[in-house]
Amino acid sequence: MIGFDFSKIASSLSLSFETELCEALNWDEEETEMVMKKLVEYFSVCTKSDPDIVKADLEVIFPEEVCKVVNKYLDMAALAMKEFYEKLNEGEE
Repeated sequence: MIGFDFSKIASSLSLSFETELCEALNWDEEETEMVMKKLVEYFSVCTKSDPDIVKADLEVIFPEEVCKVVNKYLDMAALAMKEFYEKLNEGEE
């Protein structure tokens, strides 16, 4: 799989992500804010490009309910990047 910069994910967390995260944390806004800060810190220094390795890291840091939400968005980002690079490579042929 083609690697890409996961630090970009930290800056593009959407409102729907935050809402899903807050729901997963039983609508605890303080906990959601704390988790969001930890996620930003993690992704701002993350140098790993394999989504499975990132997911394994997150499983050590965060509870399962947080990982489920984050993993959903990681999967979407990985798929989008894969499709982007496939289209890019098609144009080169």
